[in-house]
Amino acid sequence: GFSSDSILATVAAASKLNRDWTLLGRNTYSVIKNKGQSTGEIEQDRLQAGLAYRDTETERLNALGRVEHRGESDSTQQGITLKRTVDLISIHASWQPRRPFTFGGRFAAKWTDEKSNGLASRSNAQLISGRATWDVTPRWDVSLVASGLLSRGTKSRQYGLGLEVGYMLIENLWVSAGYNIFGYREEDLASGEYTNKG
Repeated sequence: GFSSDSILATVAAASKLNRDWTLLGRNTYSVIKNKGQSTGEIEQDRLQAGLAYRDTETERLNALGRVEHRGESDSTQQGITLKRTVDLISIHASWQPRRPFTFGGRFAAKWTDEKSNGLASRSNAQLISGRATWDVTPRWDVSLVASGLLSRGTKSRQYGLGLEVGYMLIENLWVSAGYNIFGYREEDLASGEYTNKG
């Protein structure tokens, strides 16, 4: 590009161990190098491995266990070098005892190590969440979502509570909207879910 060059490399593999179990692995490597007056680069490396379970007999239980190691460095700000590593584990499960009810849960933990400009810091956090979904009709559902974020050895606690309404536009295409009555922000553990208030 005109102001930077970038490289993105990703490799992934999945191996079905038997009818119910699948082994997963993925690595993503990214580098963005600035050109011209704004020098420096941003480098990220994400290594992920997981084990998935799907109850093919009754289709009532699904689970995913995942581990991830992420390394990040940023030297794009003049005189400042930022380095960060994050190690994550997470367990996700979904259980449908009978229609129209589905219950889901998740536990995730992270350990962060930051070394920037000669300063080092470490932190950890755990996320626990649950979801209850009721299929009101074949096309509409309603969910209640509750979660808690514990950090610094459970000394700091934040909670979230939200409601969601979903509608199936066509088969395999679902649209949902929700509102969190209260919440928090956690970029690493939330896995793309919206946990902020609002």
